[in-house]
Amino acid sequence: MQNSKETLLKIKNNFKFFKQLSNEEILAICTDIAFLKVKEGEDIFKQNEESNEIYCIIKGEVGIYVCPEDSQNADECTHIVNLEEKHLFGEIAAVTGEPRNASAIAEVDSILLRFRLMQYSSSHKDAIIKVYRNLISILADKIKSNNMEIHAFMDEEVVHLDEE
Repeated sequence: MQNSKETLLKIKNNFKFFKQLSNEEILAICTDIAFLKVKEGEDIFKQNEESNEIYCIIKGEVGIYVCPEDSQNADECTHIVNLEEKHLFGEIAAVTGEPRNASAIAEVDSILLRFRLMQYSSSHKDAIIKVYRNLISILADKIKSNNMEIHAFMDEEVVHLDEE
């Protein structure tokens, strides 16, 4: 398998997170870059864990699940979405420093590229600003997508009420 840093640079254009960052900036702000092979059903991270790692799906599929606060039983968790190749996840906790707000589980055998963002450094402030700008754009896209799903659900509910 290729060197992790080389692979990150090779796939960077597939991820909005790295938009407008040069190779040098990416290598300067991304640390602990490593490949992970995860088996189907394996936890990548659990809800409420403290973590600052970000993941890129190179091959495979990852499910995102939210569990009730007091539950330790995976059967009580709600499946939110499946992410496929070329998706990035884990960025929110990595940037905010907050615990994970969901669990990530491999839906099939998968290959991930994992990395951490370096802590703020004045010598790389321009790169960090680009990352935050990209993250804002990613979050705005997620909000738009969620709004469309909510509206579709609401429209569906109205149709059901009209039929009664």
